[in-house]
Amino acid sequence: MSISENSARLRALIVAAGLSSRMGTLKALLPVAGEAMIRLSAKKLLAAGAEEIVVVTGYRREAIEAALTGLPARFVLNENYASTQMFDSIKLGLAALKDSEQIFFAPVDAPAYRTETARALLRFRSDFAVPCFERKPGHPILMTAKAARWLCGYSGEGGLRAAMQTSGLPIHELETDDPGVLLDADTPEEYKKMLQTLQRSGNGG
Repeated sequence: MSISENSARLRALIVAAGLSSRMGTLKALLPVAGEAMIRLSAKKLLAAGAEEIVVVTGYRREAIEAALTGLPARFVLNENYASTQMFDSIKLGLAALKDSEQIFFAPVDAPAYRTETARALLRFRSDFAVPCFERKPGHPILMTAKAARWLCGYSGEGGLRAAMQTSGLPIHELETDDPGVLLDADTPEEYKKMLQTLQRSGNGG
């Protein structure tokens, strides 16, 4: 049975459509633990149990697709990547995952969490499961198909977090000892901090 024929499988969504304007270079291709950030992001979600990765692309999509060669990934293009927000890309990706029962979501620049942290979210049956460190929510987020449908229909302000909070759906916040759930790399300074954290923890894989 192919992946597309099995609605029970866990899949994952990575958003990598933006211009990386604050970084000054394409974040998805920056080296992290010896490979492109987008590839590490995908491999962590696969190691956590996802059987397929959907990647929303835009800017330099060919380079991003090439960085994932050999992995079970398919791609959704946000043609308006230069003028839309990340949440618009999230909704595009979720629409391509409508036959999935559970979906991991993570932005491309947030691969610093431990694989076991992502796996731990699978124990919970809330529509949203979110890892936290010192009571602050991070990534990856695990959601049900019901939650994904809600997000696709949300037209309010505030992006993903606001949509989750206004959905009325159960949100389980899993407190962890994993500071990596809070790290992303929007700027060179944040990227340096992420590399330092991963080096100290040995959590590149």
